[in-house]
Amino acid sequence: GASKLILHFNMNIGSCPAVQFCVNYKNGGISYRSARDDFGFELDWTEFYTTTRKPSAGDVGALPVSGGVINGNLGIGTPNILGGSSIVLGDNDTGLKQNGDGLLDIYANGVQVFRFQNDTLESKKSINVTGRLTPTDYGNFDSRYVQDFRLGSYESGQAWMG
Repeated sequence: GASKLILHFNMNIGSCPAVQFCVNYKNGGISYRSARDDFGFELDWTEFYTTTRKPSAGDVGALPVSGGVINGNLGIGTPNILGGSSIVLGDNDTGLKQNGDGLLDIYANGVQVFRFQNDTLESKKSINVTGRLTPTDYGNFDSRYVQDFRLGSYESGQAWMG
């Protein structure tokens, strides 16, 4: 038996005078090609995608689920106006942007509000804390910041005696 069947339709008029369909054995796929004017079939067969012959991510220019590279910015649910290597979330000017080697910035309403670097964190706005801040380095908690203040002493005239 034949492993494929080619169906040829010839109208012999217009800018597409003929079309061919190629059907492969056992639902192995359907392809087509069309002729142009008097030039005949210039291009190779083009496959139809079906529910049983689905395209790969590469076939349609998409990223595979396993990952890939996006060249340019990315907007999730919105266009991205931050530019460069950035991801916006929710609206077009709030998100993350890589602004140089080792620099990751956070933007809100188009304004940089925070920066992560390999050796420092930098806030461009006030920080409000409702919990406790616990430092791991007490090196800057010394007499440079607290001077002329005594507890547990009594007042004697204009001088504090302790």
